[in-house]
Amino acid sequence: MPLSIRNPRAERLAREVAAESGLDLEDFTTSAIFADFDNDGDQDAFLGSSLRRSIHLVSHAGRFVDESDALIEGPLPFLVASVSAAD
Repeated sequence: MPLSIRNPRAERLAREVAAESGLDLEDFTTSAIFADFDNDGDQDAFLGSSLRRSIHLVSHAGRFVDESDALIEGPLPFLVASVSAAD
């Protein structure tokens, strides 16, 4: 089942926005954090997983793109149960 994201502010009714934002991933996600990791003014995402490698998604015009290989040296971990960030 794809990751499901609901936007409660859209037209006064919650609607599915995972596909249009690039977050309609098929694999199991155990944790997620949204923050401006690349300091460009918009939210990026880190999704942890237990059955696949974690991924780092960068927002480009409101759509998330997996840029894990371009931004992180070496592979991201499996078995991520929680994530946190501090600035």
